[in-house]
Amino acid sequence: MNRTISLPEDLLKKAEELAALERLSVEEFLSAKLSEQFADLDYLRQRAERASDEKFRAALRRVPDGSCRIACQLRNASSTTAISVRTSVRAH
Repeated sequence: MNRTISLPEDLLKKAEELAALERLSVEEFLSAKLSEQFADLDYLRQRAERASDEKFRAALRRVPDGSCRIACQLRNASSTTAISVRTSVRAH
């Protein structure tokens, strides 16, 4: 099936540049990139279906105490609590 789509000029220009680098037509390039994107989305969807809050919390329980402040915050957070992550940088 063929379909005509409109793309913003800057997006089309970038696609042309990248397609040329890979020695592909713009159509081949865009088709390949869309296929890759759809495959990535399918993979993430499958991973999300297997995920569970309990599995996540079980993994956190295996983290040694004191080894990661973020893990401790996550371990103690409820599923509806927003968690702020703070990092500090020390000069050496």
